[in-house]
Amino acid sequence: RGDWAGVIRVCEEIIASRDRYLVDAMRIKGNALLMAGQAEKAVVFYEQTLTMRPMPWARLGLARALAQTGETARCKETLNALIEESPRLMAAYDLLGKVQMSEGKAGLALETLDRAREISPNSLARHRAIAGIAEVKGDFARVEQALAQVVQKTRNSPLRETEDIARLGNALIELGEPAKAVSLLEEARTNFKSDADHPLLAAVEAI
Repeated sequence: RGDWAGVIRVCEEIIASRDRYLVDAMRIKGNALLMAGQAEKAVVFYEQTLTMRPMPWARLGLARALAQTGETARCKETLNALIEESPRLMAAYDLLGKVQMSEGKAGLALETLDRAREISPNSLARHRAIAGIAEVKGDFARVEQALAQVVQKTRNSPLRETEDIARLGNALIELGEPAKAVSLLEEARTNFKSDADHPLLAAVEAI
């Protein structure tokens, strides 16, 4: 119900009892502090948690809290160390990419997400994020590469999004391949009734 104060209170009771759900309660409390907008308290909480032992989820939580408090340099330092120690923790790459983008460093953000993609190639959210950064950079070949995979993977899936098709169509236009864009739009409209009059597809078709 979004009662984060209630979540924090109950977690503190569990933590105080030191029962077998102690670590679970600590993880939930840290997230609740962030959701409640109490990033400064979250920083302190995660720092205290990490004095117990170096737990990757706590390092990631600390980085999220530091990002919210605007401590960008320390956030990146924490994330780089976390990636070094736990290279398969994909959320660390995703957060680092977001922080780098917030600093206007699209090239670095793209490199970070590419490293994550090489380890875990099937994340739709990451392919979409890569496409978004590539759009900012004007690298429409990368946009097409990323979104073509998303459209292929979600063609007959409830995870399918019309916006992916529109953005892919726009990338094809930018690459000088309008015929491919029109073919893509026609296929979407033929196979999915909800796309027949979709304004995003109409806008790309008009271009």
